[in-house]
Amino acid sequence: MQLQRREIRDGAQGSDHSGRAVSSGRQGAGDRPAGPGLGGRFEVFHERSERTGRRLEPLPVGPIRWRLLAGNRRSLGTSGSEHVDVEGAVGQLGRLMAGTERARTRLLAAEGNGGQWRWELELDGELVARSSRTYLRRIECELAADQFLRLAAGASVAPEVRSFRQSAGAAS
Repeated sequence: MQLQRREIRDGAQGSDHSGRAVSSGRQGAGDRPAGPGLGGRFEVFHERSERTGRRLEPLPVGPIRWRLLAGNRRSLGTSGSEHVDVEGAVGQLGRLMAGTERARTRLLAAEGNGGQWRWELELDGELVARSSRTYLRRIECELAADQFLRLAAGASVAPEVRSFRQSAGAAS
């Protein structure tokens, strides 16, 4: 699978349904994925802290992650680990999409969040996905993991690698 690179600033979305950059930084309702991936779409992304003068750069070498977006563009879950290249991230996506029935869900009390919950998915002993956020109630966390698995099985994969610039406070 050939992926292209696009830069997104501070999490704002900037593409139309064909993957072309748009200047408004917003997406309309007609820009949701269609076909078998209706309701779920994987995006591969690269997060960087340095500021460069160019909008587009060669494909990143790492760290690469992916996330699953619901039809409303809300992030449901992210990769369980960082990848050193795009091929590693896309390979993990393929294994996850083909193995959702074998995936094992773990519900965990989130550390330092006053009793909130998060989920993780393991596939063949590998941590492949984790929740994008924490949940106040265990049942909400369990339902969110179930929704992730349902959407992951038939989700489409965006044809580009997105680049997010970390905000000044987020850079490590």
